[in-house]
Formats: sequence, C-alpha cells, structure tokens
Amino acid sequence: MKQHNGHWHMELADAIRANRLIRGRIDFDAFAAWYHSLSLPQQCVLGAELFGCAHQAGVDDSTYDEVFRLTGLSPNDDSVLRACACGSMGCLNIGGLQTLLAELSGSARLTVFRLCVFLFGVAEGRVFSRETREHCNHWWHRDLLDERVVESLLADPTFYKTSMRDDDRIKKTGHNEQR
Repeated sequence: MKQHNGHWHMELADAIRANRLIRGRIDFDAFAAWYHSLSLPQQCVLGAELFGCAHQAGVDDSTYDEVFRLTGLSPNDDSVLRACACGSMGCLNIGGLQTLLAELSGSARLTVFRLCVFLFGVAEGRVFSRETREHCNHWWHRDLLDERVVESLLADPTFYKTSMRDDDRIKKTGHNEQR
C-alpha cells in the first residue's frame, strides 16, 4: 500500500498478492493475516478495492448466494446488509464502503472484509475459469503463481498491456526480458 495526498492506495504488488490468494481456492487465512498487518485506513482500502474488483468481475445474486454458503455469513447481518447496499442497484459506491468500514467495530469490519474477500474470490474465480490464452487481455490473469511472471510484471512499466500470452515468452527464456 502506498499513501498519496493523504490517501492510501493499493499498488501493483498488492493487486498481484490479492489475485494470488484466490487462485485455486480462496485463502482467507492469508487475507486475514495481511488485513491484520495493516492500519485501519489501509484495511478499509483493501476491503473496498476487493469489493470493487469483485463487482468489475461481475457480482449478481448467485455470487452472493455462493459467498453466504461458503462463509456462513448471514445476509441479514446489519453490517453485511450495509456493505451489500454499496454495490446494489447498479451503483458501485467504493467510497461509501470505505467510510462504512472505518465506522464499524473491529469484529463487524472483519465480517465485511470477509464478505469482500469472498465476493472477489468467487466473482473473479468465475471469470478466470473461462479465460483462454487466445482471448484473454487481462494482466491479472497471467500465471501469478510463477515468480518469474510476477517479477516481469513488477519490472514492466506497461504491465497493464500484458496478458496470458506473455507468460510463454518468460517461461521459455527462463529470465525476465522486457517487452
């Protein structure tokens, strides 16, 4: 996380970390350890960014149903209802979710963070499972479990122009060539 003009923002390394933690399965324990290592404002940013990424990937009623089944969270819990409202009726309110997270008690904030993690994991996992090397144009769908790929992304100022197809070059050469 990096602070700019008094506000915290996720960096590329944070986005890579988040995506790595949902590959294959949602590693909530690792997310929770990361969350607990952060300050309150950073926790709020992380939760809200995961929520935003989930909605960009496509959250619908079936996503929420799966999240509630996986987590045991109650859809009637007040903090869950308030968080869900930040993404309802086609209006995504990331700032509202950050404000909500900051206002909640520690246990309620962790509950909403759990919701955000699983929304991200389920929604992004669905998209990722349908991607193909030939048609994918998302850098975050690259082989982020391969350190060579991660190093290449972090070293590339135009990482956002890369996709799964770029992994072949990195894995064949065995080192990190710039595009």
